[in-house]
Amino acid sequence: ARTVVGSQRRVSDAATAELMVAFYRAYIQEGQKAIALQSAMQSVRKNPDYVHPRYWAAFVVVGAET
Repeated sequence: ARTVVGSQRRVSDAATAELMVAFYRAYIQEGQKAIALQSAMQSVRKNPDYVHPRYWAAFVVVGAET
């Protein structure tokens, strides 16, 4: 893989699922992985169950943008 989206620590499976769905939706619209991850984090953060950074802040994009 040229690019990996990963977590730097253990994260809730439910929060991760929500983040990844939001990430791929944003990536399809934006076409840029870093922007898509930022958008996904903001989306997950709006959910009252996942406001705390432990649910979304551990994720990073590593690798090529294209």
